[in-house]
Amino acid sequence: MLRAWLLWLLAAACCALAFAFTHAGAALAALCVPVLAALAGFVVLRCSRLPALSLRLPAGGRKDGMIAGEIVASRRAPGRVLCRIEVRNDLTGETTEFFAEERFSFRAEHCGRLTVRIRRAWLLGLPGLFARKIRTDAAAHVTVLPDTFPASVHVTMPEVQSPDSDTSSPDRRGSDLTEPFRLREYAPGDSLRQIHWKLSSKLDRLVIREPGMPAARTLLVFWDRSGDAAARDAQAEAVFSVCQSLSEQGYAYQLGWPEGGTARFAEAGSTEELLRDLPLLLRGGAEPLQETGALRGFGKILYFTASPDPVWRSLTAGAEPVLLLCGVPEQPDVRCICYTKEDYAAALQQLEL
Repeated sequence: MLRAWLLWLLAAACCALAFAFTHAGAALAALCVPVLAALAGFVVLRCSRLPALSLRLPAGGRKDGMIAGEIVASRRAPGRVLCRIEVRNDLTGETTEFFAEERFSFRAEHCGRLTVRIRRAWLLGLPGLFARKIRTDAAAHVTVLPDTFPASVHVTMPEVQSPDSDTSSPDRRGSDLTEPFRLREYAPGDSLRQIHWKLSSKLDRLVIREPGMPAARTLLVFWDRSGDAAARDAQAEAVFSVCQSLSEQGYAYQLGWPEGGTARFAEAGSTEELLRDLPLLLRGGAEPLQETGALRGFGKILYFTASPDPVWRSLTAGAEPVLLLCGVPEQPDVRCICYTKEDYAAALQQLEL
């Protein structure tokens, strides 16, 4: 119904222009031409089907570098598509907005997962005098990983052992035959239960399994993602660099971060696991942990923060916590390694934890 009305309006305008040429002369006709062009553009705009919009972005980008994106329309439209783009850093909370038509670029000042969204979009008519709003919820993500610095990290685990643990300590003898401490040749007096019969048959000599001591807990690297944008960016580089050193040295540990009021964990012992799981830490900001026992069950916790949770002592109860603080310590009785947003690379280059 609307399209038919617009077409009748355009036809009437054409008749008026023809009448002006015939009876009123060229001067009046020249005045009618812009009006007719604008009217034609309006009619075409109203009669056209609106395109669906999407965003195309690279999978990753470099910090302090330019990231290029593209607005993709599902069909060609009789005019220009103008969008208001919002870029939000999910880690730091920073938000920027700008207008773009087809291709655009923006600078990623800090690391984090960037959510790029089309907040509003319009189809502009050919003369540029009219516009139609395009409804869209198009969004895309690009992850900007932090830079890293060379770090030498040595971690000493607590000596407390638990007989109920299902993992063993690599450096202590014990009584758990399922987790051997080491293999050696049989010596008089050794128990027959310690003989590794399968390996002994292959080597044609008796081999003994020395039992290992089950380890009570494991190492946790926890980051609460607190602080301002610059502090979170510095902590991200610190966490990534320390974890990279731990993985390269073969430490078995877990990554932890707050999510939905509780703590989420991921195994990150190998370099491959580290590269897979570290981007998960960049997908959100600081959240309070509502479960008081969320971090229990670990032997040592490397707790990265800029503002420790007020109940962080109860969160880490039963563990040996080490606070790696981006700022000034407020609790001098806690073992704390401090650094700033400016000197983190130098302050954390050599760590004995």
